[in-house]
Amino acid sequence: MPVVLILTIFTHLLSVYSVTLKYSFYIGQSDLLFHLRASRYVYENGEAFHGLIRSYQSFPLFHVAIASFAKVFGISVELAWAITSPIIFSATIFLTYCIAQYFFKDAKYGLYSATIYSLLPTVVFYNQYFVTRVAGFVAFAFIFYFSIRSRSDLRFLPISIVMALYMLLVHQVSYPQAMVIFTLFVLSAGFVRGRINKRTTYFLTTLAILFIGYWVFVANQFTEFLILTRVQGVMSPTSTTLPEVGSDFHHPGYYTYIYILATLSLVSVHYLLRDTTKGPLRGLGIFMLLLAPLYIPNPLHTFWITRDLFRVDRFALLLSPILAILLATGIQIGVGALKDSRFRPIPACIVILLIFTSITAGTAAPVAADVDQFSWTGPRAHLTESEESALTYADQSLPIDDQVLADRDSARYLNEYRTGTEPDSMRNRANIFTRNLTSARDSPILLRSDQFETGGITVGKGIKFAVDHSNYPYFQRNLSMSRTKVYDSGTVQIYG
Repeated sequence: MPVVLILTIFTHLLSVYSVTLKYSFYIGQSDLLFHLRASRYVYENGEAFHGLIRSYQSFPLFHVAIASFAKVFGISVELAWAITSPIIFSATIFLTYCIAQYFFKDAKYGLYSATIYSLLPTVVFYNQYFVTRVAGFVAFAFIFYFSIRSRSDLRFLPISIVMALYMLLVHQVSYPQAMVIFTLFVLSAGFVRGRINKRTTYFLTTLAILFIGYWVFVANQFTEFLILTRVQGVMSPTSTTLPEVGSDFHHPGYYTYIYILATLSLVSVHYLLRDTTKGPLRGLGIFMLLLAPLYIPNPLHTFWITRDLFRVDRFALLLSPILAILLATGIQIGVGALKDSRFRPIPACIVILLIFTSITAGTAAPVAADVDQFSWTGPRAHLTESEESALTYADQSLPIDDQVLADRDSARYLNEYRTGTEPDSMRNRANIFTRNLTSARDSPILLRSDQFETGGITVGKGIKFAVDHSNYPYFQRNLSMSRTKVYDSGTVQIYG
């Protein structure tokens, strides 16, 4: 393995560990706390099915793996997740190198692709947020590489089947999405060669049989639930175009990244399609051309049926190794053009550096919001030791029947993590308040005052959350006039 590749992997690991292991309690995003709770259930009870919601009863492998790591190493579930998951994910950097080397027969392209892949915003984000769909992506990367190698070496085929079983058991949505990508890849290769490889056809058929068999005969409750909810969604009035509330579309840096991505992708696809040998490069170009609507923003991403029903946004992670190869190819073409032109090396290096930094501009983690030297990037994705102690105290001290009002991260901690691991212990301990406290009524209010004042908190109603970082004086004055402060830890306040 090249030294540069080893250094790339270790640098990537360091960037992840500097987030997940640095803070007292890492909250992460979305459903991470639920998955940690489900893993604790497996750790404490030795079984995987009764403590999980319907969506994961038949797909428990992620929680079993995290609990097993905790048991083997004698550490907590949270620490086992924080230590092992980045190592597992970093294997995809090596796989990106191998895939690029397979297509281009050149280690240089492999190193370029692996380096760019490790710096992509999507990759950095998901390695700090390793949940079931990310574990499914790791399996997809292995299957993709082993499947293309199995066409010349049958020894890789059984490993591909084993990894397919792993993906099938670790996440529901990743498997059918991976099948879509595999099918398009096979069709692209078949179009170039004039025929579809029989061995590849058998492999796809095996994947389809595993998928249909497991979903129909084993995960039948989930399948019924999925069909019912999707049919209800299609029949409901919300099956229209929807705004991207809280998405990256609102961030100026996102547009810069997409412009660079689209430009270099088009240059790379044009270069690949010019391959006259009818080899894998032309097939790769056709493949990425077919997948362009999935990774370049377009009206397809705004329809409810594609965005929420088929989760087209989830393809971004699955396609990230191929996107890294495209970006590396585009940069390599640009470097070659600069070498052949009259430009001097220094201006050429400046242009390359600008492109490179534009691609990696989105890698700043939200947790950096607590560092004064960084610009504000939103509420931090972790709790301080003082905040965790205060939230635990509030949960233990307030009457069990009281529902407190809190910001979204505090509510997630109380509802998804502090709740017990038994199936009947799920409780709605906290609700999320709105900016004007219209939902307050007589419920106790828990306020992370220090975070509100310095970095903002996430508030809202339903699923429409908004970050509030400029309303602290009004909020504080309103609470002081209408409520009595019953607890103050310096970072967290409770009003009765």
